Amino acid sequence: MAVVRHVRWRLPSYAQRCFFTSPVVVRAAVLTVSDTVSAGAGTDRGGPAVVEALAAVGDALGGLVVVETAVVPDEVPAIAAILAKWCDGGKVDLVLTTGGTGFSPVRAHPFVAG
Repeated sequence: MAVVRHVRWRLPSYAQRCFFTSPVVVRAAVLTVSDTVSAGAGTDRGGPAVVEALAAVGDALGGLVVVETAVVPDEVPAIAAILAKWCDGGKVDLVLTTGGTGFSPVRAHPFVAG
């Protein structure tokens, strides 16, 4: 088996110009996991707070935008489906999740998202 000890990578000059001068926009998604909010019995405060924080960070960094938001119940199939859709779809670079009140036997969110 060959072991690579040193790799020298040189981009063509046109690629270097594109790579270093083009702005990078990170496309983010925010997922709120809540049985209460998904059932319409409560108001989502966490998701909008995360979106607001990302907007502030995005302005400071100059390249982060929230492109997707969703609310799902704290159930493995619902969480896994939306995460798979976002992550496999190629339209999202970063996924942030919020919701729940902590670890308990009925909380699927930390285990599915982790």
